[in-house]
Amino acid sequence: MISNAMQDEQYLIDRELGAATLECLDPLWEQAQLTIELAGGAARVALAPLGCDGVGVPSDATYAAIDRLVTLHQEHATELLRATYTFRRRADGKWSFVADYVYLP
Repeated sequence: MISNAMQDEQYLIDRELGAATLECLDPLWEQAQLTIELAGGAARVALAPLGCDGVGVPSDATYAAIDRLVTLHQEHATELLRATYTFRRRADGKWSFVADYVYLP
């Protein structure tokens, strides 16, 4: 079970990770996805637009937030396998994102 303290820290990391990732997105993209795979001990990271070809390059700030995310889940032994952050530009031009976490069954 995930504690309230961990949820609070996760929230702060998600906000930081989201802001850092938004800085990396191509201005022409309308949607993008950041995927963090935690199989085999090392995090594999991919950033790409949805619905069109392309690849994004995560910034140092994005990687720093990812490191904190991984450390948080390791410290709490959540057995996180994958985190996916999906970014969408809204009609008002602002961005929003949702996060999805997959854990070991």
